[in-house]
Amino acid sequence: AALGRSAVLTLIRGLRRGEIRFFRGEVTSAQVGLIHGQAAFHQLLLWTDARFDYQHEDIVRRHQIPLPPEELFADAERFLEGVREHAGSLSPATVLEQDVQRVHGLGKQIPTEVHGVLRMFDGHRVLADILEDSPYRVFETLRVAQKAVDVGLLRPVEGQKKKATWRAVLAIEEWLVGTETREAVVERTSQLDITAPVPRQGKKKKRKKRVRTPPAGTPKAKSEIDWGALVPRTIGAEVGPLSGVVPAEAGVAGPPRVAGAFVTCLRLPASPRTRMWAQRIARTRTAGAEWASVGAEGAAAQGDKPMRRIPCTAAAAALAAAVALAASGCNDTSPREMSVGLLVAQTGPFAARGKDLLQGAQLAAAEINAEGYLVDGRRLHVTIVPSDDRGEVGTARTEAQRLMDAGVTAIIGPANTPQAEPVLPMVAARGVPEMTTATAASLMALGQGNALRLVANDDKQGRAMAEFCEEVSTHQRIATIAEATDYGRGLAATFTATLAEKKLAPAPAIKLGRDGKLPADLVAQLRAQHVDTVALFAREPQLNALLDALEAANATEIAVVGTNVVRNRPVALRPVRIRGLYATATAIDAAEFPGGKAFVQRFRTRFGGDPVWGAQLSYDAIYALADAARQARSLDGAKLLATLKHIEPLTRVNQQMRFAENGEQIYPSIAVYKVDQGVWALQEMSAAW
Repeated sequence: AALGRSAVLTLIRGLRRGEIRFFRGEVTSAQVGLIHGQAAFHQLLLWTDARFDYQHEDIVRRHQIPLPPEELFADAERFLEGVREHAGSLSPATVLEQDVQRVHGLGKQIPTEVHGVLRMFDGHRVLADILEDSPYRVFETLRVAQKAVDVGLLRPVEGQKKKATWRAVLAIEEWLVGTETREAVVERTSQLDITAPVPRQGKKKKRKKRVRTPPAGTPKAKSEIDWGALVPRTIGAEVGPLSGVVPAEAGVAGPPRVAGAFVTCLRLPASPRTRMWAQRIARTRTAGAEWASVGAEGAAAQGDKPMRRIPCTAAAAALAAAVALAASGCNDTSPREMSVGLLVAQTGPFAARGKDLLQGAQLAAAEINAEGYLVDGRRLHVTIVPSDDRGEVGTARTEAQRLMDAGVTAIIGPANTPQAEPVLPMVAARGVPEMTTATAASLMALGQGNALRLVANDDKQGRAMAEFCEEVSTHQRIATIAEATDYGRGLAATFTATLAEKKLAPAPAIKLGRDGKLPADLVAQLRAQHVDTVALFAREPQLNALLDALEAANATEIAVVGTNVVRNRPVALRPVRIRGLYATATAIDAAEFPGGKAFVQRFRTRFGGDPVWGAQLSYDAIYALADAARQARSLDGAKLLATLKHIEPLTRVNQQMRFAENGEQIYPSIAVYKVDQGVWALQEMSAAW
């Protein structure tokens, strides 16, 4: 990195292969298995040994890791400290195996999700491999593994690698391959003689393991494991304490146990109506039915007699518990309703983008509703409330008022800056959280801390355009064409300021009138200044007029760089007879993200076609809202906003979505695309322009 070279570092450990790519000295991407980006870099930090190959070569700048070297190293240190904190006594080199006797003894009490984690610990793979293969996040897998060790479901494999005793080692290295804390390693190694020879170890005979069996007649201890703490949290899951599922045994009293149901009130008051309904429901019998208990708090008043047991199916047991809970006046188990208004265009010139955002939100809502997402112990139900602002400012204001009067929990939209400018202050006054894809840099101030942006703003995009134009320009002769709107003027100002940092200036800098027409002598002006690259801060009509003029004058030496407003299919299908047609994009194609291809497949299955613009943005926005509700245990607008600004929401496509205090993205990725044979082909992507 210090030499500023481009290279590929390949790491191989057994059958596992990792790769880190450097572009001009910066870590631009990482991959290990199916993991990409910063998550892959974190995973490689946990490898304790590997063979490596370092090759200097030219690479495409696909900046999946949005941090400069010094910040990346600081982030790596924070990650390792976080792993140490969550891992407890475990290290990445630890090999764990299941305590088969303990697992079999608990049987059906172990939830299916916990079984899925336990199965990965086969006694051969080190913990670092488990973290890579796990479907859950690193810290979540560590938490489950540590708790499983604490309750005796997992145990270290005998005969693991011994700690070094003949030389002092770095604390972090010893922790990676051992189980001691950093402080213990420092204390142990501080007095060692590093000049002592290395002791040789002879071969040891393998000892046959003996299976320890409990003495005959020893009763099994009743499990006191909190299964809710062991169940791994997936995207959209919150688990409370679970009641075990056990066969009924004669003469054993205890709380009711319901197969496959999450029960929060386990002892029910003695009510004739409750018993009557429970008995009626329990009459549905099938072969192999499990037993469920229905008891009463009033049992003590009746001499503390054993509770009556009724054989029933799992479904009947769950229904019996629900009826009993409702009759007894326990905690409300009705779904928590989260309604999200989509303030986007369904008709007019922006209809395609609006429908894309609506369908992305609908897909996320359907998945969350089907997953059994819990908020404060109650199922979350997400409802999408559509609207049509038709791309008009007045209609956007009217529709925003209608959504707020309907009592929506949050609003996604407007999609464009002209509609967002009057709407954001209105929504902020009502305290309804709002997420927008509009890009004008001034919008977050209008949102007064109530608005969150799902993409990079125009200041970031203007800087990215300047950086890229400098790269693509052959003679550093760059011109700008800006429309007479806040959008055009804002982008042009940032672009010009960035060029000034590089001792460059646009020549000429053309400002369009309100009619948006290009100057008749435009090509003559460009050739007089020997321009080889044009940065266009205008819309599709102006782009088409510019391309027509350049082609008519046979100005094939000029490249044009536009913004995401011109990156669409009709433009891509147009024949390109200039040096190159590029466009920056704040709404990056879903397929460019690790979870994007699976999202596109689900989208295609539900709607019969692929996303056309930014369906993944509203899709991730719904998941971010749901995760904030789960962590805040509330659907209150103020609590949702505060939580969203302090968490890393469990999104599924863009897994780097993080909101700053001012509502902007912390890692605002911007991509550059080029028209190539009728499609927009990705050239590079970065969050550190």
